[in-house]
Amino acid sequence: MSVLLNTLQQEFDKLYTENSTPREPIIKKCHDETSSLKTHLKKLKAHLSKQIEEQEVLSDDCPEEEKKKIIRKRGVILEKLNKSHKHWDHSIKKQIKHISQQHVKFNKVALTKLYEFDLDKVYVNKLPSNSKKLVDDAISFHISRYNMGNLSATNESDMIRYLRDVYGISPETSSKFVQMGQIVQDIKKGDSSSCQEWCEPGSPLNFELYVLKSLQLFKKGDTLVTYNHLTRKLPASSFIQVTTQVSPILTQLVLGEKVHDINAAIHLQLEKCISLFTKEYCLKNNLPFESPLFLIVLSGIISFQFYIKYTTIRAASHVDWTTKDELPFDVQLPEFLCHFHPIFICPVLKEETTEENPPYSLPCHHILSKKSLDRLSKNGTTTFKCPYCPVNASMSKTMRVKFIML
Repeated sequence: MSVLLNTLQQEFDKLYTENSTPREPIIKKCHDETSSLKTHLKKLKAHLSKQIEEQEVLSDDCPEEEKKKIIRKRGVILEKLNKSHKHWDHSIKKQIKHISQQHVKFNKVALTKLYEFDLDKVYVNKLPSNSKKLVDDAISFHISRYNMGNLSATNESDMIRYLRDVYGISPETSSKFVQMGQIVQDIKKGDSSSCQEWCEPGSPLNFELYVLKSLQLFKKGDTLVTYNHLTRKLPASSFIQVTTQVSPILTQLVLGEKVHDINAAIHLQLEKCISLFTKEYCLKNNLPFESPLFLIVLSGIISFQFYIKYTTIRAASHVDWTTKDELPFDVQLPEFLCHFHPIFICPVLKEETTEENPPYSLPCHHILSKKSLDRLSKNGTTTFKCPYCPVNASMSKTMRVKFIML
C-alpha cells in the first residue's frame, strides 16, 4: 500500500510544473499564454485603430508615398497578429497534448492499480461481516447531518429523494434532518425568519439571530428601520450581551459611521447562528450534535501518532500485546470527545458507576469502581491484587477511565 501511495504521489506531482514556488498546475500555462495573447491583441488593436484614424484624416490629394507608408504599417500589424496567433496556437496545442498524455499516464500507472488494489489485505483486525450495516448507517447519518443544509433542493420530498438516489440514504435517516437543512438554507440566503419562529423565546439563539438581523439591516443602509429593530425588538438578554454586541452597532448607527468590514461581521455572525441552531435542533430532537463517524475518525487520527510510536518500540523490543479491543497506552483526547460513561457496572460491587463513584483502570487495564479500589487498597494505604489477574497494584498506579463519546 505504501508503494502504491508513493507512486500515486509521484504521478500526481507530474501534473504540476517543476521548479516553481508555489506549485502551479500544468494547465495554468494555457491560461498564461491566453492572457499574454489578449494583452498583445489589445496593443495591436490600438495601433490598427490609430492607422485607420490617420488614413481617414488624409485627403485624396495626399502624396502616394504617404499612402504606401500607411499600407506598410498596416501590413506589419497584420503580420504581428498572424505571428502571435500562430505562436499561441502552437503553444496551446503543445500544452494540451502534454496534459492529455500525463492524464492518460496517471490513469494507467496510478488510478488503475489503485482500483485493482484489494483494500482488505491492509486490515489486520477486520470488521465482522455483520457490522457492515452499522458502518453504512454511520455514513448515512454523517452525510445527512453535515450536507442537508448545502443541497440545491429545498422541498422536503426532493431532499429525501436526492439523498436516497445519490447516496443510498434511507428516508428514515434523512428525514430527521430535513427541517434543519431547510432552516440552514434560509439563514444562508439571508432570511432568518424560519429560524426565529423555530427557536425558543429567550434562548441564546434568539439573541444571536437578533444581532444578525441588525447587521443585515445596517448593511442595507435604512437607518430608521435598523434603529427601530435595534430598540424595539431586543429579546431578553444579559447586560454584557447588550454592551458588547448591541451598543456598538447602535452607536455607529446614530453617529452615521460604518461597521468595519461588515461583510465579514455578517458572515461570522451567520456561522455562529447556524452552529447554535444545529446544536439546539439536535438537542431538541435527541440527536448527537457530532456524527459518530466524525468522532471515531478524529479519535483515530489523534491516536495514530502514538500507535506508530508503539509499533516501532514493540518491533525493537520484540514484545507483543495480547489484550483484544484495547490499546496498550493512554491517549489524551479533547474533552468534547470524552464524557462520563453512564452505564458502566463495577464487576466487583455489581453497582452502576456515577460521577461520585467513577471507574478507574488498574495497571493490568482491568476496570473497577472507585469504591472497590478504596476497599481493596484500604483507602490507598496498601497494595492489592487485581480481582481478575495476578497483577499487584496500588492506588497511585490507577487512572480514571474516560470513554469515547458516541
